[in-house]
Amino acid sequence: MPDEKLASRSLKTAVAVALLGLGWGLAAARPDWCWGWMIGSGIGLSSLWSLLYVVPKLVGPGPKKGKFWLGALAVIKLPIYLMLLYYAMTSHSVNPIAVVAGVGVVPGVILLKVLGFMLVEAMNNAPMRRN
Repeated sequence: MPDEKLASRSLKTAVAVALLGLGWGLAAARPDWCWGWMIGSGIGLSSLWSLLYVVPKLVGPGPKKGKFWLGALAVIKLPIYLMLLYYAMTSHSVNPIAVVAGVGVVPGVILLKVLGFMLVEAMNNAPMRRN
């Protein structure tokens, strides 16, 4: 796919979808759903963010001290994910289904963006029919 900005556009769209989900949960007065949605979407968004920004800076040119701290951040985020997921799955104030749905926001947004791009390409390349 020729779109180099797909990942950054997906990150922005996923943030918007996460905020819309939070607004829906607040409107429905479901705080357990809101907590689960925000924990799950936060995990998904931070994973995509680290793939977009942290990993390229780690493997690219730059000072070694900065790379050390970025590497430490990449390693430290995994235990943080573990603690958040443990809390979310064992707490009665967090809906575990909403956590799973929140984690699925980023892959869902990427999937829909790619399918939309493919659909537009197919429509543009299809021969026109004349009546």
